Amino acid sequence: MRTNKLLVILCIALVAINLVLAYFLWNNKKGHRGKEMKRDRGDWIVKELDLDNHQKEEHKRIKDAHFDAMKPMFDSITAARKTLYEMIKDPAVDDSAIAVHSNKIGSYHSEITRLSFDHFRHIRSILNPRQQVKLDSVMQKVVTDMGKKRSRK
Repeated sequence: MRTNKLLVILCIALVAINLVLAYFLWNNKKGHRGKEMKRDRGDWIVKELDLDNHQKEEHKRIKDAHFDAMKPMFDSITAARKTLYEMIKDPAVDDSAIAVHSNKIGSYHSEITRLSFDHFRHIRSILNPRQQVKLDSVMQKVVTDMGKKRSRK
């Protein structure tokens, strides 16, 4: 009888610990990280490259302009994808219509890539030579890691 009581207490304690752990894991993924990422978009460069105050101000101006330019592009991709996938309802949709919409989405992605390249080239122009070397190294790692992260999902 005493052993059963002990087992029940241990099970309740383990369930409680698991619930608390699950709460913290969920809260960390959903709450803090998402808000932090939105608020600090692009600020990793400030920390990574140890920008001075003037560079921080210039970086913020460049970054804000970049994200302002990118938003309509992402909105256009979303709208184009929505239009494309609306066609899935039509069993007689022809391949040329699908190709037109797919190419439109591809052109938006191409423009985003060009805008991002120009953005980092602009960022690089405000850096001193030591920071430029560091940015070059970091960018190669970021580009390499992007493909890895997408393929794991």
